[in-house]
Amino acid sequence: MGGSIDRFSSLPNSLLSTIFSPLSFKEVARTCILSKNWVNISKVTPNIEFHELFFVKFDQSPEIVDAQRIAFLDFMEKWIKDCAENVINKLSLTISVPEMFKLVIDQFVASAVRNGVKYLELDFTHPTWIKDSFSHDQLVALFDLPSYVYDYSELQSLNTTRKSKISKGNL
Repeated sequence: MGGSIDRFSSLPNSLLSTIFSPLSFKEVARTCILSKNWVNISKVTPNIEFHELFFVKFDQSPEIVDAQRIAFLDFMEKWIKDCAENVINKLSLTISVPEMFKLVIDQFVASAVRNGVKYLELDFTHPTWIKDSFSHDQLVALFDLPSYVYDYSELQSLNTTRKSKISKGNL
């Protein structure tokens, strides 16, 4: 009996992107192991999510956590460079200690705006924080968004944490 035919791999990337767009970015990345021709599918999906917890395990030593965080940031920077021309609908970044990675976050936000993002999510909470262990008046801004984000007319939603949301009407 002959080899099976991979009909999905013959589909254009734009159609594959439409098929995979309802999936989370993590699920799309996982599908890359199904076919060597699908390695680049995550580069054309319009919904991108970079979550520090996909890479970093906070129950490890500080040295290992730092190495994992650097691997995460390297992956994110490589993705930004490789996908400079892709249209992006939703872009999400979850990373703790943003003050240490302002340059990478700036690149991330600039790439989002360049690629026509409509929904931008930035979550800078630390996964080890305990809910209600501190009051909101103790919080300080860990990262200042560049002014061009507020001037960007295509942005429909800016979610700055998992709890609070800034919509187009409030920008």
